[in-house]
Amino acid sequence: MRKLRVLIVEDKRLMAAHLNAQLESLGHHVVGLVKDRREAVKSALELQPDLIIMDIRTPGMDGIDTARTIMGHTPIPIIFLTAYAAADFVRQAREAGVMAYLVRRVDKRQLHSTIEMAQPGGAGQRSPDEAAEAVRGGGLPTHAATAPEHGKEP
Repeated sequence: MRKLRVLIVEDKRLMAAHLNAQLESLGHHVVGLVKDRREAVKSALELQPDLIIMDIRTPGMDGIDTARTIMGHTPIPIIFLTAYAAADFVRQAREAGVMAYLVRRVDKRQLHSTIEMAQPGGAGQRSPDEAAEAVRGGGLPTHAATAPEHGKEP
């Protein structure tokens, strides 16, 4: 896998630091760390990263709308961080242009696999129903035990 320039959109400092360390240990370069929608859109347009890893929910931000805004300007692969993987969420994320997602408590192996899936031509090019089923069945890199089967993102 080639070295990527990554923008992290995450309001929780510990999670952001954990992602940063994992990305750098995989050989990637974190070009920015932002906490809200305005900064995410601005940084995506200015920095033109190869990949964005974005928390689906941060204060004052809907990740799906933010992804739509970014993708409306420039096609950058986006990976969502989420607490669940329901088919409806997957469908909305795909419609917004999101290439993949990770359920919280990400380990290095999962991050690596998901980044590969999110790249053009990667294994992430499956239907929303297939992707949600793969997450529930362990077919996508995720900690399925941390994902409630029903409900909304906390």
